[in-house]
Amino acid sequence: MEYSEIVKELERLVKIPTYYVLGKLKDNLVFYSTTQGETNISALIDGKIIRLTKEPIAMPSTPKANLDFLPFTRDVERGKEVHSVYICNLKGEEYELTSPKVRIMGLAYDDKTIAFVGSSNDGAFLYAVEGGKLSRLSQVPPFSFVTDVENGLITGVVQVNPKSQEFFIANLNGEFKILTPKKDSVNVSYRIKGDKIYISSDYENPGESYWVYTYDINSNSYERVNFPEKDIYEYKPVEIFYDPDDNLIIGKRDGRSKLFLNGKLVDTPHGTISGATKIGDYIYFSHSSLVSPYKVYRVNIKGEREVVVGNELELNLGEVEYIKIKSEVEVPTWIIKSNRGRVPGIGIVYVHGGPWSDVDDSWNLLICVLLDRKYSITLLILNINLIQSIYI
Repeated sequence: MEYSEIVKELERLVKIPTYYVLGKLKDNLVFYSTTQGETNISALIDGKIIRLTKEPIAMPSTPKANLDFLPFTRDVERGKEVHSVYICNLKGEEYELTSPKVRIMGLAYDDKTIAFVGSSNDGAFLYAVEGGKLSRLSQVPPFSFVTDVENGLITGVVQVNPKSQEFFIANLNGEFKILTPKKDSVNVSYRIKGDKIYISSDYENPGESYWVYTYDINSNSYERVNFPEKDIYEYKPVEIFYDPDDNLIIGKRDGRSKLFLNGKLVDTPHGTISGATKIGDYIYFSHSSLVSPYKVYRVNIKGEREVVVGNELELNLGEVEYIKIKSEVEVPTWIIKSNRGRVPGIGIVYVHGGPWSDVDDSWNLLICVLLDRKYSITLLILNINLIQSIYI
């Protein structure tokens, strides 16, 4: 094949957009997208995809279902990660709200307040915007970010020890409190609902698996969240996220994730669920795999599924199998058989380092290019820090 043809094929793959379901605004699906080569926020309104942001964005916030607007950040210093806060709405309008000239880590809002952590040479600080006025509330540890705001209460994640991760509660008076259910546990607080904060934590099974808990602000106590259906317990997720408004759960294990409603399994393709929300009788979710690009699906209560946001380029590059290679430790391994090459043929072994991340069963630009070149790939995911190499 000529180099020009290879370049065209690479461009074709690189241009395939990414989609992440963020949530909903006024019963309209809202998702992050890279269509037209730009990071943007879009919505599905009356069956049509409407782009809500005009220029590339840095980071969206999580939509509040009862509102019609969404804050986001944009890099205003040409790649220096100096951000301003913008607002977009369902009409496709956007405007700059404030320009604090800091690097923003985490952004959340309600109908009155926008909160975020911003860092600069002066340090990291918790900020709030009320009535268009920006306030610096308190200094925070460098690795901190906001996840939710509700009725003057702010929560988020903070790390003061490299072996653990805590969460915080703050208010608009500048009070800032770091919490953990257990020393050296890893926790993510992500939703305030009444006098409870929902967290994902490994404190009952340190370093092995997470579950969902609530922290009661008044009693300073933790309670395990239980679900009425049993599928989620039989699945035994290692990682878990629960939306208490929609009763949706995304559970992950063995490099793949599954979707549950009230603990009952929802039929989804094999791969990774990157976001989900419920609108009326439909569940919308974004999905991809190592052999199939990102799409947004919707499924009804009968289990009938359809693509609502897809790609012009339909691809299915092969078959994926998950195994564990036994050595001194069990090594999680993906075996991907390209449907475009000959068997037996050329194979590639990709060794990925850890322990803080892995290659899961989601769309991967490096892997899809190799598959498209008609190689069969064995992907080894090794928990060895700072090793990432390709052997041919």
